[in-house]
Amino acid sequence: MYGYAEKEALGMKIVEVVPKGQEADALDFINQVVSGIVLPSFEAQRISKDGKVLDVLVTATCLKDDRGRIDSVATTERDITLLKNELREKANEVRKLRGFLPICSYCKKIRDDEGYWHQIETYIRDHSEAEFSHGICPKCMKELYPEFDEDDEIK
Repeated sequence: MYGYAEKEALGMKIVEVVPKGQEADALDFINQVVSGIVLPSFEAQRISKDGKVLDVLVTATCLKDDRGRIDSVATTERDITLLKNELREKANEVRKLRGFLPICSYCKKIRDDEGYWHQIETYIRDHSEAEFSHGICPKCMKELYPEFDEDDEIK
């Protein structure tokens, strides 16, 4: 997963694959596990041989020798980079309108939380990913532009 050969990986220390600035957290984690604290799985980041930062889910287990003493710490680390990226994308897509919108019955403007009134298109554009195209419905066309109404016979 990290791009290292087995022989290389067996001789490495955890801090060699931990991003800069996170080394102390990784060592603290190892110290807690070695002291016998059972930690739940957690998310972390690791650096692959080619320098890519991977999001991983880490589960740790203490390995004991024949006398029951902690001999080493084994971790299972799953690459969740794609999953995390997909979740970030979906979270961005979820940006939508929620709750009640105070709207004028006549002009259809919407009142924001500060009490200002906005055109419905502006409010929705600013609070969602929606884009608008405009046209005129048949009823409004007849009412506002009767001279262009194709349904009326020319008299």
